[in-house]
Amino acid sequence: MNLNLLISAVVAQSCIISIIMLQRTQNLGQLIMMLQQMMNEFTRFFATFGLVIGLFILMGRMLGNELKNEEASYLVVFLDLFNAFNGNMHF
Repeated sequence: MNLNLLISAVVAQSCIISIIMLQRTQNLGQLIMMLQQMMNEFTRFFATFGLVIGLFILMGRMLGNELKNEEASYLVVFLDLFNAFNGNMHF
């Protein structure tokens, strides 16, 4: 067998395999773009509401230090503030 024929066969086979793989992953680009869009929306959500949520918890910790005698975790502070905003004050 001729060496040039063998090299040509390998190149042709590599091209065919590459084309088949590109056809299989044709929708992958759309999925990657959709994932990037979801990450951007998630970042925008936290940029919008993250400060409010952080201030909510910070305010609760500061008020907890002033108004409560016992230690409270972040969950207890969050529940206290949530109940206070909804009118369910349980002291």
